[in-house]
Amino acid sequence: DISARVRRLSTKMVDGAQVAMATAVSKTEFKDIDIAVVKATNHDHCTPKEKHVRTIMATIQPNRPRSEVSYCIGQIIQRMRKATDWLVVMKCLITLHRILREGGNLAVDELVLLRVQGNFLNLHNFKDETDRQTLDLSTWLRTYASFLDEKVAVIGAIEIDVELESSGGHSHTRNWNVEELMDRLPKLQMLMRRVIGCCPAEKSAAETERVVGVALNMVIKESFKLYRAIYDGIINLLDRFFDMNKTSAVKGLEMYKTSAKQAQELMDSYHRVRTLEACMMVQFPDLELPDPSLLSNMEEYVKNLSTGGGGSIAPASTRSS
Repeated sequence: DISARVRRLSTKMVDGAQVAMATAVSKTEFKDIDIAVVKATNHDHCTPKEKHVRTIMATIQPNRPRSEVSYCIGQIIQRMRKATDWLVVMKCLITLHRILREGGNLAVDELVLLRVQGNFLNLHNFKDETDRQTLDLSTWLRTYASFLDEKVAVIGAIEIDVELESSGGHSHTRNWNVEELMDRLPKLQMLMRRVIGCCPAEKSAAETERVVGVALNMVIKESFKLYRAIYDGIINLLDRFFDMNKTSAVKGLEMYKTSAKQAQELMDSYHRVRTLEACMMVQFPDLELPDPSLLSNMEEYVKNLSTGGGGSIAPASTRSS
């Protein structure tokens, strides 16, 4: 309609003016960064163009000066904060997600530091109130932002990104000691909660929006290694559970229950999203599920500890191989 055409024209004019401003006023050494950030996150209804993303990625590699990395990430976040259009904000988030996945340790450290300082996403109240569809898309955008925020928090807390673990073999979580399991595994489970939350609501605008689809595709693929890390952590927990003290056993039992619940929720999410265009080509794994038959033994052990019985020895069948 006419209003939509006027809006598209005005946003193109804004993008053009912002590129011109970046060209005219940027410091010489940062001019290419400023132009790439504006062009990667403009109002064109498409995902961030790879040409401009590559320019950004070249800027934030570990061999680049820390000041350059900080400036580039700061410009993306500043543009995101100033934007009122869901599309610009979404493209900023996708670019930051790409940085997390591909940018290297220096860039990730910068994002972790920004979050600790309270200067990361802060999009809890973002709304594009242009129309009903943009309001709907804003809801999914906030959910996606919560996932990215949680991902950065987890990386900062456990000092590894499970997404970067090798595809074969076990996760680091298989070798964590009890203290590490108690502290770190719930953080991974919270991140999984954010992943599951990213499954678009039925008949929502997010189901068919192609820019959302690119972000959803990345989130779903990251869930594969995240699930493996949690599953390996649960196997590790089971190996140690019947030697735990009361405090650890109570917490471990809750972690086990959470993992079983999330496994089912993740399977349901996979069933939903695999029918969406964004995920039709994704190769979904068969999930190994926690053994529900162990739950009664675990509960009995905790009950005995609570009554001063000193716990009970678990049958050999409850211990993992």
